[in-house]
Amino acid sequence: MAISTIGSAGLATGGIGRSNMYTGAVLQVVQTVKTDSFTSATNGYVDITGLSVSITPISTSNKILIFATITAGADFQNNLSFNLVRNSTNINQSTSGTVNHTLTQNYGTSYQSITSPITFLDSPSTTSATTYKLQMNSNGLTTCKINVRATDSYFGGVSQITVMEIAA
Repeated sequence: MAISTIGSAGLATGGIGRSNMYTGAVLQVVQTVKTDSFTSATNGYVDITGLSVSITPISTSNKILIFATITAGADFQNNLSFNLVRNSTNINQSTSGTVNHTLTQNYGTSYQSITSPITFLDSPSTTSATTYKLQMNSNGLTTCKINVRATDSYFGGVSQITVMEIAA
């Protein structure tokens, strides 16, 4: 491993390049934060506008660590489901149920909004720009609102998605 030194201009020289970082090093971080609201009553998965992030891995062997939080509200005694998607492929989904997805939120009252986390380590095996996004499905039974309660906009929240390239 090369030794880094501080040159006369105050810049490090002779350091480790991004493509030569040790296993587990964070190479890059990209984040999108959604502070506004989004509403849907669709039976089927729809992209949540403003809740996607793109990253271009520098090596096909590197991993992408995804941290997301989703704040949502639905009508009384209904549930919403969410998918984590890489480009157009669902990732991190259950295989144990009749209907499989990344996350479900169940609502006992319309005056509720729930914030839930999603964490996943992905292996996209590409050096092309890769988009990660969240989709939701209200099952056509209810109105879903992102970042606010279903019945009103009284309580606001924030949703976000952060991706990190991890050296393999």
